[in-house]
This record gives sequence, structure tokens and C-alpha cells, in this order.
Amino acid sequence: LVHSCSVMENASHSSSQGSVSCPAPSSCVSSAISIGINSYTQEEWVFAEDFDEEVILWDDLGSCESEAQLFATTVLMHLTVNVHQVPVQTGGFRKELWRAVVCWISKMEPGTTHLFFYAGHGYQFDGEFFLVPSDSEREEDNIKLSTIRNKIDKKVRNCKVLFFIAACRDPPRGEPVERESAVSNDCKWIDRNDKARLRRNYYLEFCACRPHETVEDAGCDKCGPFVRSLTKYLADRSLSVNEITDRVRTEVEEETRNEEQPCISLQSVSNFCLHQQDLVTSEYSHGLAGHHDGSLPVDDPELLPP
Repeated sequence: LVHSCSVMENASHSSSQGSVSCPAPSSCVSSAISIGINSYTQEEWVFAEDFDEEVILWDDLGSCESEAQLFATTVLMHLTVNVHQVPVQTGGFRKELWRAVVCWISKMEPGTTHLFFYAGHGYQFDGEFFLVPSDSEREEDNIKLSTIRNKIDKKVRNCKVLFFIAACRDPPRGEPVERESAVSNDCKWIDRNDKARLRRNYYLEFCACRPHETVEDAGCDKCGPFVRSLTKYLADRSLSVNEITDRVRTEVEEETRNEEQPCISLQSVSNFCLHQQDLVTSEYSHGLAGHHDGSLPVDDPELLPP
């Protein structure tokens, strides 16, 4: 299931295992991680005698690995300062995904900007978005996006982290949709948004669809409208982050006739341009707590996979 989890060795290196190779001009982006999962076939390790009603089997997908490669290529060509900081994870079990994510987080420095891309199965439930690894059987196997944010907060401060999610956000099978409608009154949801100023870093979550909705799989070796538009506008050096999200939303809605409506699910960072370091500012800088230099121990046990 795992084709690669590789970090670029140099700008001219290429590999058949999922790495990408492109020159990288200067920008304010320090690193990125790109994850795409196509294969959720589980017949090899789920035996009939072990099967029960609680096991959730996920269908294979066709476009996610291609979308992850396109995002990584775009970042290397147009955004990333250091080509050593763009691992491409195509496929993977839960432990392997966590290993790649923790490695990415461990290299963050205070005050820098980072990108996170995910394409694969996902869902939103009670205000939380979950990533689904290849070996997911039950809800506890899945990875909360908020857990990744918490680990970043434990490692570093004053960073800007942009999450781009090309996945469905409908509730998992068997779960009541009504619970999702109450998230605006849920303490965790309110804390995650209204109290975003108390976080140590600044976040943007830009999703391919709204809550309760799905994203159509583009098919084998193809890319969906969200990723095609996103990578096109990320490469435009004249656009700010807000302009990128606005243009992606408009273009995808027109192409899909409103079947897919990208939206921002969380934003605690003010508008800035990914291509110009001097424009990177945040209106929430006064809300950060902790040391001025943002340093935290790299070997913090809280960074280990749960």
C-alpha cells in the first residue's frame, strides 16, 4: 500500500517511487507535506472470521495519489525555499502516516510558513475532520486534523500552517447526521474557532467541499477540479492567500455547477502572500503565549504518534 515516503535529496533527483523533482524559487514557504491515498483494499488482512458490524471498509480511490503529486510538484516549482522539505506520502498505514507527519512537524522553526495537503477518504463529525489511513477499520483508527494542529502547537510557535483538504466531509456510515448540526453549540467547536487567538500558531483550513457534502473521485491518474484550481492559483505570484481561496471556490463551483463548493473551515491567520516574505503578517500576533523565540523541545513525547 505504501509506494513512498521520500524527501527530495536534491533539485535534480527523481524517483519512480513517488518523489517529484523541480527547481524551487525563493518564497516565504519553508516546507510542505503532500499525502494521497488511493488504496483502501483490505481483503488481504481482514479475515472473514474477524469481521463484525463495527468494521468500516473503505472503497479504493483513483485520483488521490495523482493529486498529491501535482500539489508537491507545484510547491517545488513555485513556492518552496528548501527542496529537502517536501515529502510525498502516497498511500500508507496509520503508523506510516504519523511517522511522515511527525517528521514534517519536527523540522518546523518559529515564525515560518508550512503547507499540508491531503487527498483521500475523510469525513467530518461533531465539528472534527478525520483523515482515513489505508488500514482504518474503526473510528479510533482515523486521524483528527485537530490532533495534528495540537502537535504543531506543542513543537513550535508563531508559524503559519495552511491545510488543503481534498476529501469528503459527510458523516461516516451509520452515524446520525443530526449530531453534526449541533456543533455550533459544542464547547470543542467554539473553542477551536472563537478562541483561535489563544493558539501558538496561525492556521487556515481550506476544504474541497462543505460539511455533509462529498467530493467526486476524478478517476485513475486524474485530478479533480479543486486540486487543479488550487495548484494553478498557488503558482500565481501575484495572488494573496485570500485571493487564491476565492478564485478556487468560484472556479470549482462553476465547473461542478455547485455540486462541490470549497470553503474555509478554520482561519486564524490574516491575509498574506506566499511569494513575498515582507507581506507575511497576522492580526492575531498579540494573542500568542509563551517564549518570544517560540522554541520547544523537539523530542517532546507529545509529538509521538498516539
